[in-house]
Amino acid sequence: SLPIPLVGYGTAHIKDEKTILEALEVGYRLIDTGVLYENQDAVGKALKQTSTPREQIYVATKVGFYPPSMLNNFFHWLDRLGMLPGKLKFVYMAAKGFEVEGLAWSLEQLQLDHIDACMVHTPATSWTEFLLALYPHRFGRFQPVKNWPMWLGEWMEWILRGLDSLFGASEEAKKEFRRHSWEVLEDAYGKGLCRNIGVSNYDLALLTELETYARRPISVLEIEVHPRYVPAETLRYCKAKGIHIIGYGNGLSLEEAESSKIIEGAAQ
Repeated sequence: SLPIPLVGYGTAHIKDEKTILEALEVGYRLIDTGVLYENQDAVGKALKQTSTPREQIYVATKVGFYPPSMLNNFFHWLDRLGMLPGKLKFVYMAAKGFEVEGLAWSLEQLQLDHIDACMVHTPATSWTEFLLALYPHRFGRFQPVKNWPMWLGEWMEWILRGLDSLFGASEEAKKEFRRHSWEVLEDAYGKGLCRNIGVSNYDLALLTELETYARRPISVLEIEVHPRYVPAETLRYCKAKGIHIIGYGNGLSLEEAESSKIIEGAAQ
């Protein structure tokens, strides 16, 4: 497989192929997308238009973002009847339980016969787990809770953990949901649809859990990594296991990055 380029272009919130095409033309060779981003069709168009050969571009995508719910099943049913608005299709395609459909849709939209890296987007199997993974560590750093005290994140974590223990599924049931997501990728790997398979937003505990049932190697982990946030234990584990890291999100706006002492020091 093509080696993972050192610098990649994340396409979250980017919907037009022109911007993605410009990224390819200036030299980016890793394009990171996902069903959730609603832009795989734009990425596919840019890949067709670029002068860069396909074999020089590393394309990564992700499935299985939203936790399973009855709403996803309802949207799938409406889609089969031809009654679902096109703009809502990504909701169930990006959900757990629909990884097979999401991956097939990714290949169709990207206009590819294989994807270089396919990942499970999140380990969350319930909405309390989803919020727990998304928000507590963002207090004081990311929108929309950037201006809130960081200690409130700890309180929110305790509350969400309590709600999950009361109303969430059993630990074994959660593990089975995550196992299903991984088995879909293993099957796609076996069919040659994915050159590498991995996970996103998994912490050290979930990585070690994954290794208990994974039949194929975990090739890549996409997580938040930057000068202001370094999950050292997870990085050491991945290095020891030969798992490649794709780091995302410095949490800074362009204006903040330009005035950041940490970024300035790293540049020097």
